[in-house]
Amino acid sequence: MASDPSPPSPAPLGSQVHAAAVNGDRSVLLRLITVDPSLRDREDQFGRTPLMYCVLADRLDCAETLLKAGASVNKTDHSQRTALHLAAQK
Repeated sequence: MASDPSPPSPAPLGSQVHAAAVNGDRSVLLRLITVDPSLRDREDQFGRTPLMYCVLADRLDCAETLLKAGASVNKTDHSQRTALHLAAQK
């Protein structure tokens, strides 16, 4: 009998909050950061925050939600880039 295939590798996005940010799901994003405000600056395996993913995915409404909730604009990813750096590179 063949063994089961290995489970899929983890998603490249670190968490539900990152997925909500990149997908532009503002209602889920707002619910998550209301329940746990620390999620607004949660880093994934690349050091990227939800705000950075909003910028990369052109999700300005979600970026505004995060900024109003107090997300840091000064956080850097593992390549020392802020959300502003990522926006400027587009």
